[in-house]
Amino acid sequence: MSPPHERGRPAGNRTADEIATGDRLSTSTIAPGSDDRTHATADVFQPMPPLSVDEFAALRADVAARGIVVAVVVDQHGRILDGHHRRRVADELGIECPTEVRTVRTDDEALDVAVALNAARRHLSREQRRELIRAEIARRPDDSDRAVARRVGCSPTTVGTVRAEAAGVSKLDTSTSEAEAREVTEQLKASLRSAREHLMVLGIEALSNKISVAEIVTAFTVAIRSMERDGLDEHHVIRDSVYDPILDWLLDPATAEEWRREWDHETFKPLTADEKSGLLAALAGESPDRNIDATDERVTGAEAAAIRLRWEFGRELLDGPAGDPPLAAVVKATGKSRTELTYRMRLAERYPTEEALNAGIEEFGSWDAFVRGDLKREWTR
Repeated sequence: MSPPHERGRPAGNRTADEIATGDRLSTSTIAPGSDDRTHATADVFQPMPPLSVDEFAALRADVAARGIVVAVVVDQHGRILDGHHRRRVADELGIECPTEVRTVRTDDEALDVAVALNAARRHLSREQRRELIRAEIARRPDDSDRAVARRVGCSPTTVGTVRAEAAGVSKLDTSTSEAEAREVTEQLKASLRSAREHLMVLGIEALSNKISVAEIVTAFTVAIRSMERDGLDEHHVIRDSVYDPILDWLLDPATAEEWRREWDHETFKPLTADEKSGLLAALAGESPDRNIDATDERVTGAEAAAIRLRWEFGRELLDGPAGDPPLAAVVKATGKSRTELTYRMRLAERYPTEEALNAGIEEFGSWDAFVRGDLKREWTR
């Protein structure tokens, strides 16, 4: 077994029921680096709800059969950041419990690590995740929605909704008309076009100054990964509409050859190292239109408005006469596939109220996610 100073609070003689239903353990207020090491076995970081009796029993049976597969994460003081239940089971069974040490500077940083690791590993219900979001907002109220979302493992939209609910306001505008939805969509398209044109200009400037295609593509890749890391462009609208067309253009051999004449001559004056670095930073750094948050918000709003229009369409179909002939007529009149129309009716049936629809939009975020996560399941009228 691990030496005592590597373990968090042991299970001792507590029963499985007590462990599974016990209170969350409080976090330490002793700053890391203190010489007082008594807190190493007295305080742990547990942001998650306790396991149910059945969940704890299943974990115990698995550990008894396979041992501790995933190491328990502790800080440099031996306080558990991730793996409280695994440690308790190992203590009860008297088996070796491997540990991984993470160095943290403060208790707040330790809890950040604990939240991120536990949220990624635990299967939380919708309400449990929302409770965790509420706790994180209360703990770090000045953090952005995206910062909280990265720790908790959800979308920034969900964090914003929970934050708004806590403030007593509605996050989702439920009064979007078809005309307003179209206007939002057109504004989004214009924003994406502007962003794409801006990046195209930077790309041409780079090619004209003898910066290789490989360097430009690398800079774009950094920008795309940065968006993904920060929780932007959750549904890849900006990547697909802005970056991918330019990458396809750059990777066409004719493109580099076309702009070769701009630098392949005796009078060409190359960029200084600082100028080249600045141009590549512009390609890899800030958003294409310097306002990626606004673009992402427009994407989110357009997605919600489009889902609402499909829901209203589905309700109208459900209220009409049943049977294939009417649906076939709608297919012919609208040009939409039977599958698409069926999904819209499923949406209206499974989310019969605006409150239910809002919860669904918050959970899935996009029409594609709705289809994959729920609407493909069999449905009969």
